[in-house]
Amino acid sequence: MVNITGILDLSQIPQDQFDPKFELRVAVVRNTTVLASATLSPTASARQILFEVAFEPPILAPARLPCPVVLLVGPNVGDQELQSLETLRYEVDLRATAQPSVAGGGGIDVGRLQVSAALYGRWLVICRTYTIHGRAVCHQWQYDAATGRWGFCDAPVPGARVEVYDVDCFLWWCWRALITSAVTDINGNFTITFRWCCPGWRPWLARNWSVDPDIFGRIRPC
Repeated sequence: MVNITGILDLSQIPQDQFDPKFELRVAVVRNTTVLASATLSPTASARQILFEVAFEPPILAPARLPCPVVLLVGPNVGDQELQSLETLRYEVDLRATAQPSVAGGGGIDVGRLQVSAALYGRWLVICRTYTIHGRAVCHQWQYDAATGRWGFCDAPVPGARVEVYDVDCFLWWCWRALITSAVTDINGNFTITFRWCCPGWRPWLARNWSVDPDIFGRIRPC
């Protein structure tokens, strides 16, 4: 097990631009795979945050020393979104930094990682908080005892799971990932609040692409 420690410095961000509710994430990545990460919650009074990420160092046999990893600092989003955004990157060569201790488990201090005001401002622009309100109903044919007539009514559906997905499509290939979910109350109502960042188009980061049958069904031979 290896621990990477350091200080995330947000002192360059102006006070009117700083958002104390904007959580950040420090992740250790190797070949588009997030090995481990830590969530940081800055405050208005604490602009320099200590962080620590513990992970198993990747070693490719027959090598004895671990492979280098990349430290990514960005908004607190999912693995794929974090790698698609513009982030603060710091490469950590585990072999050159502490060969004896890392091979058997140890720690590495990367020092101070400073986030510029320009990079932080771009994070605030592309990352927004969204709230979705709705109601799940079932259109039923029901008898109204008050009027003595049959008619349609929208009966609430309590306990239903409502999911929000990120969907990307290229030609007839589509990929989707679950963002968050909620359960309807006794009246069928639900409220979902989540922070979402609009990442760059990097389809190689998305896994499990599948054919969309509705789009593919419209294709006809020439």
